[in-house]
Amino acid sequence: MSAIWGIVAQDEIIDVKQKEEIMRKSYSHCVIDRAEYYANNEVALGCGIQYFTPEARMEILPVVNEEDEIYFTADVVLDNREELLKCLGISSDDKSISDGKILYEMFHKYKENCLNDILGAYSFVYIDQKKKEIYLVADSTGTRSLHYLKKGNEVYFSTLIEPIVQATGPKELNERWITEFLALDNMAMAVAYDETPYRDIYRVPAAHYIKMTSDKIETVCYWNPSVKDLKYKSDEEYKIKFKETFRDSVKRLIRNDNMTMLLSGGLDSTSVACFAAKETSATGRTLTSFTSVPEKDFKSNLSDYYVTDESEAVLKTQEFLAKKGYKIDCKFMDLAGRNSWDDRIDEVKVMEIPYKSMQNLLWIKEGMTRSYSMGARMMLTGGYGNITISNSFTSVYQYELIRKFHWITYVKDCIGYSKKFKTGKRQSAINMIQIFADSFKLKKRTDIKTVVGNSYIKKELLDKYHFEERAGQDYQKYDEAKYSGKKAKELIKNAKVFYQIGETQTKQSLATGVILRDPTMDKRLIELCMSYPISCYSQKGVTRRMVREYLSDEVPEHVINPIHYGLQSADTAKRLQKEGYRIFNELEKIFRKPEAEIYINRDKALEDLKKMQDFNAPNRNFELLRLEYTAMVIEYISDRIENGRLLCKGKL
Repeated sequence: MSAIWGIVAQDEIIDVKQKEEIMRKSYSHCVIDRAEYYANNEVALGCGIQYFTPEARMEILPVVNEEDEIYFTADVVLDNREELLKCLGISSDDKSISDGKILYEMFHKYKENCLNDILGAYSFVYIDQKKKEIYLVADSTGTRSLHYLKKGNEVYFSTLIEPIVQATGPKELNERWITEFLALDNMAMAVAYDETPYRDIYRVPAAHYIKMTSDKIETVCYWNPSVKDLKYKSDEEYKIKFKETFRDSVKRLIRNDNMTMLLSGGLDSTSVACFAAKETSATGRTLTSFTSVPEKDFKSNLSDYYVTDESEAVLKTQEFLAKKGYKIDCKFMDLAGRNSWDDRIDEVKVMEIPYKSMQNLLWIKEGMTRSYSMGARMMLTGGYGNITISNSFTSVYQYELIRKFHWITYVKDCIGYSKKFKTGKRQSAINMIQIFADSFKLKKRTDIKTVVGNSYIKKELLDKYHFEERAGQDYQKYDEAKYSGKKAKELIKNAKVFYQIGETQTKQSLATGVILRDPTMDKRLIELCMSYPISCYSQKGVTRRMVREYLSDEVPEHVINPIHYGLQSADTAKRLQKEGYRIFNELEKIFRKPEAEIYINRDKALEDLKKMQDFNAPNRNFELLRLEYTAMVIEYISDRIENGRLLCKGKL
């Protein structure tokens, strides 16, 4: 695994060596164990290698074949080494071959036809200078970012954006990206997954490759699994297949003697922990976990339905695993004195772009930093589990029962939920009738107001960049997914989430020297989940059924059937409010900048900011987060104004 960068002159010879050196220096702040590079008169490329796996120490990148004029560099951790080595006719237990070498041999031999067979976190660039062909490739779920710029006959590529900016000069701000970022009133960052805040600098989307020739740029999606219902004779067969696939997804990621993970009290990360602890304990190792908890003086004003401190649930999981003979060392992080606003000063430099997960990034970054300090370079997480293993699809299942005239099954399902959630007979009947009526509603075009929500974006910008048309097409899929099992399962392969995860995890790994790996985001697991009937997800009062029933013998009861539900980062508002009015004054000052008036409804933002200063009001974390990331964008823009033009010159 590594950072990669380079320049290619497609049709004429230019001096690329100096520019490669500039790009290389732009990675000087990253936690890189060893940097290698190569340059001739037409091609220059480099690789900053990080020792995430034992085999990474043997990595020889870039790969250079001067006779055939083939050049290759990669940012890669493979998850199916054995399969790929067999495909290449090499002994599957050969530990002397690095992941980069395997990836090169596969693509050199099979080109794009092999991409569906490769599992792992990677991006790579393959250059055939004789044919004047350049391939830029991202893995199936976009776990590793890769950016590029075509400038005349020159092609620049880099894991980070900054090296491209430094090598080619200031870039104009991509105002459309900024508009979409501010307009999406949720955690999504973009509508166009190939764009960045810099004009003319693009990124390779998940499951795509870019093929460049002298006169053409072709973008191809190589992995787009269709939804096909897998039909087994019994529910037990679905359980066995799911359990085998999930276990394999976890096992493939455990390659190091020292492993850590981010652990909450919820279904997804606990499921990962149970399987991972089993694997590590089998070799006498101990899995270390890190859990976010509020500061000691935090008192929640939320209902008893939520638990804001999940340490008790985590310790119960530790006890459950200990009884099975599995070792896990649970550590807790309260990040005393830290808050999401003050941390953005450093984080926006790491992320290179505005970001929205301000409250979560705070403790994720801390967990990665602590992992590195104890010599653990790989950290597990279960962040994608809500979309795969613990998705519910409850209403979708009930709608489908109604439309297929399975009345008896529908009534039994509703009764099951009534018993589960202790709903009275009268309310249960009302709910049943309401669901029945909703199932026959005409599906209308997505109302863009629901997408924009309470964001502060100016309507003029929405119109200028045709946001309604662009976002409407995307979010229409979500509306359709509420009523259709097929449409719902298509969203398990979720490009919107891949974009955010790829940007965050790549850049945090370069900043901390630790890579995050998520078995719930495994390509084969995604394909399996897309093939399972909706009844596997929800049935007879059991939501998130694949974890709660299929993994019930592996995951502790207190997580399967919780009395309360954990809520992470619940003290976000309190952390800011502990600073008194200082942070609110800083936000107000930013909203009063001239640039703010161009992009947002300033009066609305200032009004909401004033409301948030009521320290005794209930926690409204997203409302506060919206103010924070909006101010971050205005600050980002303000620092890039030069002679009336918006220019991205690089880091702040």
